[in-house]
Amino acid sequence: MKKKQHQLQAKKTAFPKAPVISMGNLEELDACELCSEAELSDFFVKNADLSPLELRFLLIESALIEDSRLLYSRFSAARISDLLIRACDLSNTECFDCKFKRMEISSSKLTGFRASESEFFHCRFNACQGDLFQFNNCRFEESLFEDCRFQNAEFRFADLSNSIIRNCDLKDADFYGACLKGTDFRGSKLERIKVQAEDLKGAIISSEQAIELSFRFAEILGMEIRD
Repeated sequence: MKKKQHQLQAKKTAFPKAPVISMGNLEELDACELCSEAELSDFFVKNADLSPLELRFLLIESALIEDSRLLYSRFSAARISDLLIRACDLSNTECFDCKFKRMEISSSKLTGFRASESEFFHCRFNACQGDLFQFNNCRFEESLFEDCRFQNAEFRFADLSNSIIRNCDLKDADFYGACLKGTDFRGSKLERIKVQAEDLKGAIISSEQAIELSFRFAEILGMEIRD
């Protein structure tokens, strides 16, 4: 019985799969090829300003976007898999009804980024700055957020079950109505997060975080703490 429980816990905290990209097979993409209903694969974009884009029904498989700007862009009904985004600025970009599989975004700026009604499978967000970004009504499956700054971010009604949010600054982040069963918050700053007690059912936190949250809920309930 103990062995089965251990295996179940390991599954809950498994790291997401990395994007499958053969770097040697990538060809440089001409920016004009990025258009609605395009089906693109095995390409790279570097040091480009692609802002702003407004694309629908875009299909991308196996690609690298690096040191580029995609500001104020809009994507709807996109289907994207095996994408690596490094050192890019995606500020104020919007995604609606999109599906991402094995996508990794690292060392990038996501300020004001908004995604809604979208799904993220085995996705990684590493060392990103995303103050005021929104992932409302999104679903994440075994995804990882690590070493990110997400102050005032919104995850309202998002499904983050079995995902990992590690060493992130979540000050004033909003998790109202989110599904956090199996979500591992250990190592992250939870100062003044907006969440109801029932939303945290099944979440994984450290003893230090439990103490921090107890003060938060005492404040919400109007309790006065005295020593």
